[in-house]
Amino acid sequence: MIEILFSNQLDAFKWSEFSKKNHVKVELQQKRFSTAPYFVRHPQKTWNSSSICTVFIEFMLEWKRIQWAKQLLETSYWYKDKEESQRILEIICEMFSGERKELIQLLEEFPEVPFLRDSFLSLPENESHVHFDGFAKFRLKPFWDRVGKYVELAIDEFKMEQEYQVFIHMQREFLRKKEQQIPMLRVYLHENEPIFYDESFQRLYQDDLLRVLDKRLLVNRPLTVDCFTLVPLLSLAPGHIRLYTDEGESGLSRTIQNIFEERVTLLPARQFWEEQWKIGSKDAAN
Repeated sequence: MIEILFSNQLDAFKWSEFSKKNHVKVELQQKRFSTAPYFVRHPQKTWNSSSICTVFIEFMLEWKRIQWAKQLLETSYWYKDKEESQRILEIICEMFSGERKELIQLLEEFPEVPFLRDSFLSLPENESHVHFDGFAKFRLKPFWDRVGKYVELAIDEFKMEQEYQVFIHMQREFLRKKEQQIPMLRVYLHENEPIFYDESFQRLYQDDLLRVLDKRLLVNRPLTVDCFTLVPLLSLAPGHIRLYTDEGESGLSRTIQNIFEERVTLLPARQFWEEQWKIGSKDAAN
């Protein structure tokens, strides 16, 4: 039989859960007066078992690395606020699941599963038990370092999110006090390049926009304010914006929607040409 010793009872319980999930026989027991009092026992005679290795990999990826991330947040970065910690952990979990590709691509490639598999299967066959904490400390250091990189990225992203929310709030406050300059504005957005039109599809060129530019936005403008899109929009303070784009989830499109909220109607790009054609046809008929 082989045994894995844990100092943390929840770790031992989780290992047992993953074992049962993978139909691997396991016993969960406790020893008194030991630095690692909780242990799991498998009937296999060596560590060279694909089924137990699968349990180990799932235990590491689905349980232990998020616990390490929590520990780093609390002990290395001193995050004590529950809401802040929770949001950072959400970002970390999104990276773990592959959802935040724009963040993951900032990391160097690291073969997590092959590394874990090789580390586990390299355990000496003549040893019948292993202390998990010692094994993790000495054999899994590259994996631990990898988790640290995830945490660093998540903290940076969290800080940027906070700054973004402050920025959005400031622009909403400016808009709330700003007098409306135009009842309706059409914005055709393609590859983050906006073209402005009035209600009658008359294009507003740079000279037109400069005449209505609110200079306060230039004097007090944060570096994140886009001079070519957000400054004209905020200066015009339209009562309604028809935003035509096939990039509704792009950063600029979402920022426009976040600032102007219910004033924005999001439409597919093709609808711009359809509406323009209809109005042109009416004018021709008249």
